[in-house]
Amino acid sequence: LTAYHQQIVQFAFWATEGVVDNPEDNDVFMDNFQVRNIPPSCPAPSGLFTFANTDSSANLSWTSGGAANWNIEYGPIGFSLGTGTPLQVTNDTIVIGGLGPASCYEFYVQDSCGIGDVSTWTGPQGFCTLCYNSAGLDSIGAVCASNTMVDLSSYLRMAGIGGNWWDEDTTGALNGAVFDASQVAAGNTYHFSYILPTGICLADTARITLQVDPAFTAGLDSTGTVCASNMTVNLNTFLRMAVAGGNWLDDDATGAITGSIFDASQVNGGTGYNFTYFVTGGSCPNDSATVTLNVEALPNAGADASDTICDTAVTVDLFAYLDTGITMGGTWLDLNNSGGLSGSIFDPGAVANNTSYTFRYLLNGLSCPDDSATLNLYVENCSIGLSEYELSGIELYPNPARNILYVEDKHKNSQRLDVDIFTMNGRLLCSYDFTNTGKQEVDISGMAAGLYLVQVSSEKGTKVFKVLMQ
Repeated sequence: LTAYHQQIVQFAFWATEGVVDNPEDNDVFMDNFQVRNIPPSCPAPSGLFTFANTDSSANLSWTSGGAANWNIEYGPIGFSLGTGTPLQVTNDTIVIGGLGPASCYEFYVQDSCGIGDVSTWTGPQGFCTLCYNSAGLDSIGAVCASNTMVDLSSYLRMAGIGGNWWDEDTTGALNGAVFDASQVAAGNTYHFSYILPTGICLADTARITLQVDPAFTAGLDSTGTVCASNMTVNLNTFLRMAVAGGNWLDDDATGAITGSIFDASQVNGGTGYNFTYFVTGGSCPNDSATVTLNVEALPNAGADASDTICDTAVTVDLFAYLDTGITMGGTWLDLNNSGGLSGSIFDPGAVANNTSYTFRYLLNGLSCPDDSATLNLYVENCSIGLSEYELSGIELYPNPARNILYVEDKHKNSQRLDVDIFTMNGRLLCSYDFTNTGKQEVDISGMAAGLYLVQVSSEKGTKVFKVLMQ
């Protein structure tokens, strides 16, 4: 009757009477009937519309007739109800996906007020999906120069498949979607385009811009030696093939490093102080290198010295004349080329007597300044075993002696007496000069027990005694 809504029509009613046509039978006639639309108990929805459509989805929305549940059916333009895709939903706004790009559809909505109580269908409402053939968004990135397998596809965002790559800068380092950053100059920027060809939609292009960072290297491990007096050792000078801008670590916690400067005077010398230089790579891997430093103690050759020795000594060790605590390992130099020196051993019998000889003890520092000490030795003619002159009347007593030794010219022939006491290897210990040639005392209380040579000289000559001191 929907077609007759609000129209005046005529209706005929008839009935069949019994078999016998009695007078009691009456005919009834009615006219002027009006057919009215009676609203259903479940009102239909209204205001169907779509929004935010994409190439594969659409947002459907409507105004409810009063229900909280709805039946949806959608399909291609012109589809018949019952042949589309049905949905039962509880929200008056939904998203449907799986649609084709650049395609048009329509949908119907029906309120569902309860079991068996539904409204009439409202619709159709048409909509179309977008024509979307996207190569994605342009993007920028950085890669390490050591990376030989850069997948450019990983830089695409929301891109369709099936496109091709173009090496805009003709680097020759692109194979398909793989870029070999090791084949190009580091520190530069390179461009690559991803192109989706024309299909249902127009072609599209996305551009990838890549900065190729130099491969960060901390250089090679190295070792070195520095002087203990060096307060400003620049650790960077020990790096080999390293990039600048890294940081130093004090591996042994010496507390003597500030930035790249090491103060060797703050440690106790020795070997094996380790310092690590590390660089952070950005797009490149981090790297580190270790510098191991040996700290050399300052060479100490001792103080200069001089002495007198007897030419009768067989040999003398020159180290005996230097200070205690000197640094060993140096070299003795015979500055006069006397020919009497071998290593540190000097033979006074191999050189001319009554002559001074100069020797130098030299210490060559590896990283510290050289140090040296000079020794002057006067080789005296002791006339023992070679030319001994007897002095008539010269006496030395007692022998053995303790504390005091007496010397005397019994004949009083001398104007002076000179007394020199030597060790048995010819080293002069002390000297005494007397102008009175009578009995004189020589104090030997400070001398260790042992055998000594005592040389007594006057203007008449020289006499040497061997004295045992107790």
